[in-house]
Amino acid sequence: MGNDVLVNCWLSDESVAQTVASGHRAIVGNYKNWYLDCGQGQWVNFYPNVSAEYYPYNDYCSPRKNWRLVYSLDPLLGIPENSTHLVVGGEVHLWAEQIDPINLDKQAWPRAAAAAEVLWSGAKDPQTGQNRSQVDAAPRLSEFRERLVARGVGAEPIQMPFCTQNGTQCYLA
Repeated sequence: MGNDVLVNCWLSDESVAQTVASGHRAIVGNYKNWYLDCGQGQWVNFYPNVSAEYYPYNDYCSPRKNWRLVYSLDPLLGIPENSTHLVVGGEVHLWAEQIDPINLDKQAWPRAAAAAEVLWSGAKDPQTGQNRSQVDAAPRLSEFRERLVARGVGAEPIQMPFCTQNGTQCYLA
C-alpha cells in the first residue's frame, strides 16, 4: 500500500497498532466495542433437528455493545506516543442487515454519542491519566439523549429513569 492510504481498522486494537507501525494512517472502529448491530441475535431460522445446536441463537458478534462498552474503548491503546498522529479518527459500525427506518435511531443513539465523546475528548482524563468516568459521562449522555428525543429522534435511554431521578443510587464504587 502507498503511504497515502488511510486504513479502516475494524478488527481490533492490534490491527490499529500494526497499521500505524507500518506508517499508515488509521481510522479506529474495533468491532469488539463499536459494532452497534451486535447482540441482536441470529436472523436465520433453524429447523427443529438443528435448533438446539445453535441455541441461544446469538449472532457472530454478541454480546450487545452497550454505551458503557462503547465508552470504554481507548482508540490509542497500544499506540506509541510518537505514532498517535497516525490515528486520524474513528467510526462506529451499524450495518443495514438488521436496520430499517423504525429501529435506526434506537440502534445508533446515544451509543454513537459515547464513541463521539471518546474521539473528541480522548479516552483518558489528561489530569489523572485514568480512563474517563462513566459516572461523569452518564449525565451528559442522558441529557444528550433527552435533546434527541425532544427533536423526535427515537434514541434509547442511557439508564433506567429511577437512576436518573435518584442521584447516585445506581452507581457502584
